Amino acid sequence: MRIDLHSHTINSDGLMTVPELVALAKARRLQLLALTDHDTMIGVAHFLKLCKERRIQALPGIEMSTKYEDLELHILALNPHKNLGSLIKHLEVQIKKRKERARKVVTKLKKVGFTLPTAMETELFGLRNIGKPHLARAYLSISGNKKLLQTEFLRKATISNFIQYILDKPGQVGYVAKSRIAVKDAIKLIHETGAKAVLAHPQFDLPSNRTRKQCCDDLKEMGLDGIEAVNGRRHLEQRAEFAELAKHYGWFMTAGSDTHNKTRLGVNVSKRMYEALMRIFFS
Repeated sequence: MRIDLHSHTINSDGLMTVPELVALAKARRLQLLALTDHDTMIGVAHFLKLCKERRIQALPGIEMSTKYEDLELHILALNPHKNLGSLIKHLEVQIKKRKERARKVVTKLKKVGFTLPTAMETELFGLRNIGKPHLARAYLSISGNKKLLQTEFLRKATISNFIQYILDKPGQVGYVAKSRIAVKDAIKLIHETGAKAVLAHPQFDLPSNRTRKQCCDDLKEMGLDGIEAVNGRRHLEQRAEFAELAKHYGWFMTAGSDTHNKTRLGVNVSKRMYEALMRIFFS
């Protein structure tokens, strides 16, 4: 069975439009697909309509950036479908804060020589939702910025390098801290909409074994429902590790590619996992 419960479009930081995402899912014969753009439900209604037309079982979703102590955890809200007022209000605030953060990033980058033409800056801030990939793509479309990244920061001029070495961590020249909701509050908001709260890409976000148990104990107490046991094709070997966590804490398992482009979409899962997910979301 082939599914994907973690995907992105241009409405957050992906490269595909909603129609392109759905068309690719159909071409790859996905049986279950969720749209989980960062901190927004823009495009969800269109997504559900297109999936219905293409006869793809679909779930609305969101990927929420949350904080747990000094960690950033990403929580997927899968199938928000009722009492959306408080969640939408939170998302609108987050989009506003993303733009404020992006403006601070632009100001910091100017001080070290990275530049954007006024017209391009205007176009960037005209976007509904701005993330680090939008910033990286804009800056690296300028040859002078590519050269600066290569000569002053000794990095190849790629989007991933711009994000990883310029924008991503405290102390970097373009870093500005992200505004994040407490994970406990995020899970409460998710549950108010009738959705399930799922921990995304745990292989990246869960702390080391020394502190992992405490984190998982806390997530269980906060009401976490599921864990992304398979995240992308490169991490299939971790299925057993997270399946064990799911079993211990009573979480269900999901699978997703976290795709931001057309090179990967869809994860092969067992019939048992597929049927379990269908019971959870559609029975």
